[in-house]
Amino acid sequence: ASSVEGEKIKVKVKDGEIVFPEEAIGKNALVEGKVYKIELTVEEALEYYEHQAEETGDEFDPATVTEAVTIYQIKGLGAEIDKE
Repeated sequence: ASSVEGEKIKVKVKDGEIVFPEEAIGKNALVEGKVYKIELTVEEALEYYEHQAEETGDEFDPATVTEAVTIYQIKGLGAEIDKE
């Protein structure tokens, strides 16, 4: 994420450690955890984005990856979902 409104950051948790209810989709969350950086080569980025596209059912154009990529994620320790 960044200071750009609407940009997102992925929160990673161990399966079953934190369970988000389906009603939480689209709501804001206050997340506690540790931010970490993943640096991907062009080849790794291609694999990463291809895998993401497969999981979401989106199309992926490999020509869009032309350089190494840095991804920031949060290792989630806890979260509180807005009730609104």
